Amino acid sequence: VDNASVNADTLPSPDQLEKGQSLWLDAWHRLYKNKMALAGAMFIGSMVLLCFIGPFFLEKSYSDQDLSQALKAPSAEYWLGTDHLGRDQFSRILFGGRISFLV
Repeated sequence: VDNASVNADTLPSPDQLEKGQSLWLDAWHRLYKNKMALAGAMFIGSMVLLCFIGPFFLEKSYSDQDLSQALKAPSAEYWLGTDHLGRDQFSRILFGGRISFLV
């Protein structure tokens, strides 16, 4: 018996083969099915976006000191208030987040 002729007859043609999915597409489908993982990925993605793009839109720098504004409560001007040196807490958190994500 000729093994080459037997194997060639039993193999499917290239038209009959199924197309495989990429690993990225498979990972996306698994993530999309898990709602908690999808919510977590969206939260982390929004935090990364906010930390890297947000400081360009802020009026106050993270290092600007104004002792007359020390220990202010959250307001429209200072979303998370100020520290004991009058520095904007929101801009400091965004800048610190950028460093943390880069590490």
